[in-house]
Amino acid sequence: MQQEALTSLTNGEYSFEGRIRAFYDKIDAIHKQINEWVVETKYELETHAKAIQGDWVNILNQYSQNLDLSVKTIGTMFKQLTENLMKNLLEVVLTVVPNAMNIIQNMKEQGLLSFFHQ
Repeated sequence: MQQEALTSLTNGEYSFEGRIRAFYDKIDAIHKQINEWVVETKYELETHAKAIQGDWVNILNQYSQNLDLSVKTIGTMFKQLTENLMKNLLEVVLTVVPNAMNIIQNMKEQGLLSFFHQ
């Protein structure tokens, strides 16, 4: 995404807002896939837990908790990665695109770039 945006800027195409929105859509799709995987896996664990007794139930519960923690960690990593990529892109945009600060401010007001402080 970053390379595409930089190539577009080099070619004089300044419609970076659409590319930023498309990138967010891709990240959202990845989050959705991860959450769907967790729901399916936890459902399978609960089904197995009902069929078995004793220590296995505790093991499956621990595994379920580990899944929740993994999803939270992956989500945090994706958020940080997204913000870092966007910051790098926006730094370049600010130096290349005329009137970029107004566009960026508008996107911040829409909640897309709230992490960007310039």
